[in-house]
Formats: sequence, C-alpha cells, structure tokens
Amino acid sequence: MTKNASQITQDLATLEAEQASVTALIRSIPELSKAAARATTENILGRVTVAELNAAQSRLDNAQAALQRADALQRAIAETKGALDWQAGAERRQFCESIANDFKVTYAEYVEQGKALLATYRRLQGLNNKYLAMTNRPLLEPFNRELNLPQLTGALSGRSTITTGQEG
Repeated sequence: MTKNASQITQDLATLEAEQASVTALIRSIPELSKAAARATTENILGRVTVAELNAAQSRLDNAQAALQRADALQRAIAETKGALDWQAGAERRQFCESIANDFKVTYAEYVEQGKALLATYRRLQGLNNKYLAMTNRPLLEPFNRELNLPQLTGALSGRSTITTGQEG
C-alpha cells in the first residue's frame, strides 16, 4: 500500500518523537551510571535492596541500548524524509497532470464552440449580404460585429486554426 504525504508526515513525526526520547536517554547515561554505582555501593553497605539495585542497573541498561537505536532512527528519519519528498513530488505531478487534462478537455470544447460560433457568424453574414443586395442597407454593421462577436476576430484571420469544417 502506498502512503500519501500526510501519512508519511505522521510517520516522520513518530520517528522524530522517538529520536527525541532516545536522545534524552543517551544524555542521561552518565547520571544513570553514577546512580547504578551508588546503588551498588549502597547495596554492599546494606542500605539498598537488591530490587532497587536491579532497577537502577535496568535503567542504565535501557539507556545504553538506546545508543544502538539512535543510528537506526537517524537512518529511518532520513529515508522517511526522502520518501516524503518523493511522494510530495508525485502528488504535485499528478495534480499538474489533472490540470493539463482538464485544459485539454476545455480547449476541445472551446474549439468546438468556436466552430459553431463561426458557422453562426457566416450564416449571419450570408443573411446580411442577401438583405444588403435586396435593400442596399446592411443588417450587420461593422461596429455590431466588433461589439457582439469579438471572439471571431481571431477566427476570421488567415492565421486562425478554427474552421467550421465546411470550407472547401
């Protein structure tokens, strides 16, 4: 199962919290060593029980075991950060691809609507030309074309890639 960036971030937070506790244990080794030595001396003198001595030694052993875990935790944190960077990049790439796909669909709709608009304009132009021929008065004044059909400015030029498909 592939984890997403937020799950990897949670894993990283857990590892970093564990590293903080391991670091605290490692820093306490000198103090725990002194406590274990003191407990040993006190046990010899009869002031501390064997259970208290064993507890002090156990705390020292746990702190020393943390030394071995520290390197593994550092490697795990580095790997997790790398995985987080990779996953964030993958999610960004996927988002960008979805934008590009949406753009392609929208552009295809735009082209089809542009073709329909051009066909409608040509029909209007044909009706205007017939009326003009019959009455010598235009129905479609040039300023109306600019006001109402600004999308056609590019479509009517020779450089336009929008066609109705009726050109022959």
